[in-house]
Amino acid sequence: MKKTPIVGIGASAGGLKEFENFFKNMPSTQKIAFVIIQHLSPNYKSILAEIVKRYTKMDVCQIKNNMRVQAGNVYIIPPKNFVLLENNKLILKKLPEKKGINLPIDVFFKSMKNSLAEKSVAVILSGTGSDGTHGIKEVKEAGGLTIVQEPNTAEYDGMPLSAVHTKLIDYIIPVEEMPNVILNYIENEFKELKKISFNEQSETLLTKIFNIVKGQTGNDFNDYKRNTIFRRIDRRLTVKKLNNLEEYVKLLEDDSTEVNTLCKEFLISVTSFFRDKDTFDYIQKNIIQKVVSNTENNNLRIWVPACATGEEAYTWTILFKDYINPLCIMI
Repeated sequence: MKKTPIVGIGASAGGLKEFENFFKNMPSTQKIAFVIIQHLSPNYKSILAEIVKRYTKMDVCQIKNNMRVQAGNVYIIPPKNFVLLENNKLILKKLPEKKGINLPIDVFFKSMKNSLAEKSVAVILSGTGSDGTHGIKEVKEAGGLTIVQEPNTAEYDGMPLSAVHTKLIDYIIPVEEMPNVILNYIENEFKELKKISFNEQSETLLTKIFNIVKGQTGNDFNDYKRNTIFRRIDRRLTVKKLNNLEEYVKLLEDDSTEVNTLCKEFLISVTSFFRDKDTFDYIQKNIIQKVVSNTENNNLRIWVPACATGEEAYTWTILFKDYINPLCIMI
């Protein structure tokens, strides 16, 4: 089933002004759906949908549970709820009654990444705090597009700055420029036509790309999986509006900033707790008990090579905790 292009927009304080700037510059389109995740007071009825209607001819509504997403619509989060995207539907989850930090933008971006993968488009506008930063990382890991308001143009720059500090942002631009970037990206990304194919010529050009990156950054990617490499390069071609690898090699030769950007794209960590679930299920059922039974003094030392962020190491700890008590694992 063809996926509807969905743009998730997160904002907090100062967001109303930026929604006006965004939708005044976004042509009414029947090709894209927009989901606005705004920090709202739980004590008052939201009139955000009525406000956004002033600036667009697209249909605008407050989200109801299990509402199917349709292109040409703008969906607004209701108060006291998280919103998740599942099977092209918007699912509402009540915020916990206990007071604490709630991060509805992170929650939605993560669900968008899980549903849309590389076709996710995540936008951060004015706001305080850091909501959206973790979600931006999730979207970027999947190969989606990340856009953040230029902090100097935001009334409140906390959220934009926090996202920018991840160094995983494709565009850091004023809100007025975002619609054109989004329209161009979706027009290219959703064509389902890849600009790179596996052949002798592409391998030659890829070698040139590796040499350029290694010469500037010192990182050698020759042994990386070709599927991952080509997918990341193909995405850069889409972002930079280029047609083929030859054009991209020329860009890299002339633009050191793009070389650094590509290097960071290659190095993006794709990891999570219990990633490769079948493998960990097998380990839990068939390996752990044997290892523990041969362990002396309840001490076990485990090495996890190339563990980028810690999730895999902690996954091993979680698996072993039921077998060793008291738990003393050195990782």
